[in-house]
Amino acid sequence: MRKGARTLAATMQQQEMAYTYNKPAAALFLGIAPATLNRWIAEGRGPRYKKIGGKLVRFRLKDLMDWAETQPGANSRRPVKKRN
Repeated sequence: MRKGARTLAATMQQQEMAYTYNKPAAALFLGIAPATLNRWIAEGRGPRYKKIGGKLVRFRLKDLMDWAETQPGANSRRPVKKRN
């Protein structure tokens, strides 16, 4: 691979990562524990993600939002029960 092509590939990867969430940030966005997200990834469930370099897992904001909207109860508001 030529030097210019390597530089372009590295730049494209950096730009892609700038618009993505890592696992802890994605879990926070979804309101779940990071361990739950890890389990979903291992089970092949949850929002779409991309592996970068075969190791790093990244989520696009659009994929997180799309997935969250398809989940049961995503658009419902449950009344909060008050403690006595």
